Amino acid sequence: MPGSMDGIIRNALESSSGRKVGCRDDEIGLAYNPEFIALGQVIKDMLNPDFILIGESDRRIGDTLQALYSKIVTKQPLPFQRMNFINAEITKISLNTYVTTKITYANMLSELCENFSGADVDIVNAAIGCDSRVGSKYLKGALAYGGPCFPRDNRAFVALSKSMSVNALLAEATDQLNDYQIKRLLRKCEQIADLYFSDVPHIKPIVGILGLSYKPDTPVVECSVACALANKLINNFDVFAYDPLAMPLASQICDKSGKK
Repeated sequence: MPGSMDGIIRNALESSSGRKVGCRDDEIGLAYNPEFIALGQVIKDMLNPDFILIGESDRRIGDTLQALYSKIVTKQPLPFQRMNFINAEITKISLNTYVTTKITYANMLSELCENFSGADVDIVNAAIGCDSRVGSKYLKGALAYGGPCFPRDNRAFVALSKSMSVNALLAEATDQLNDYQIKRLLRKCEQIADLYFSDVPHIKPIVGILGLSYKPDTPVVECSVACALANKLINNFDVFAYDPLAMPLASQICDKSGKK
């Protein structure tokens, strides 16, 4: 959280080492260097980052990190953003929060397009993404966001803002709309079931879910929308689910009373 580097982390480091953080020869350097990587393409993102964020206690430690990255990063010119701790910490949490807002906006458009005959959210988003002010990344009508980072950082941003008496209604709305996406998918399944099975109430409809991880080609199911949806569906459906990598972990969080 913003404020940690110049607070509890600096204090803990100085207390345990018996040395001060600073730029003199007898002092130690401290840097905040979060990675912007995505599961499933970690090496690619490490070697070709959009930018490298460094929060530094002094120029010496920043130069040391920059020299290290210059030996491993293939992207040129090296995209460094160097700054003090608080700016770097706010940058990290704000970037993820902005991305979640973009994802949620695309999902909102998806529901809107579903209510117009002939409307296609993929066509709409592709056109919007052509605008350089917007861009096409993460602009796709799909499932809600999940995983270990986006939900955590969005809620942390809200908590941080509230602690500083700052209005964070946009981030709060993003979180609420993201949770709503599961309810929307559940409602669509129920509507389809009512359409085809309303006259045979003794038959329990079958639903198949292909993919249980929060992201394809990974085994991670933390905050998985697919698992959350499966747990909602089992009340009224027989749920069959499969994932090539995530079955062991998914089986621990999915209700097995209805999932096969």
